Amino acid sequence: LEFSMVEHKAKKAMILLHSPYFTLACSWQWLQFLVANSSDCCNKCWMFEVITLASGSDGNATLVRNETGTFLIDAGLSARQLTARLLTAGISPEQLSGILLTHEHGDHTSALKVLLMRHQLPVFCNSLTARALHDAGLVHENWKLFQTGSEFSLGSFTIRAFSVPHDAADPVGFRISSGGSCFAVPTDLGYATRLVFEML
Repeated sequence: LEFSMVEHKAKKAMILLHSPYFTLACSWQWLQFLVANSSDCCNKCWMFEVITLASGSDGNATLVRNETGTFLIDAGLSARQLTARLLTAGISPEQLSGILLTHEHGDHTSALKVLLMRHQLPVFCNSLTARALHDAGLVHENWKLFQTGSEFSLGSFTIRAFSVPHDAADPVGFRISSGGSCFAVPTDLGYATRLVFEML
């Protein structure tokens, strides 16, 4: 974040905060207050970060984290590739609070077998997705099952799983919110339904 000083038309000094995404005008007093209280503000708001580790037919994985939890949405790379990309983001696999699965296809789950052999991470998915993975040979004991359309919590995050149109057992997208901010992850859409638009 960069800043510069300008003179307001009321002859008061103003600070312009510049980032790649916005420019914010504020008073010097407000900036001093913000810096002095930045840790308290962040702790109260539970701001979160979203990092796309992979996206596309070769693999899908998204990292979501804040002070209360760190989790993956899908794990569709090799375990080695996924671990390397997590480490690049400053996270080791054992630090994950869990893995959320949108559906069972390999470009969303290929790291699971090796990753779960090394780390007994909780896997969050619906029962039909878990059954499809079990039938495909994935042995795991720490399933966290949810019903499609329901909400569940992970740290300060509230996560809603919503149905999406795709040729899988019971594919879902996720709407993730924390501290008044939210985003949605609908993947592999055949088309966008009314529900998908509502979740966005």
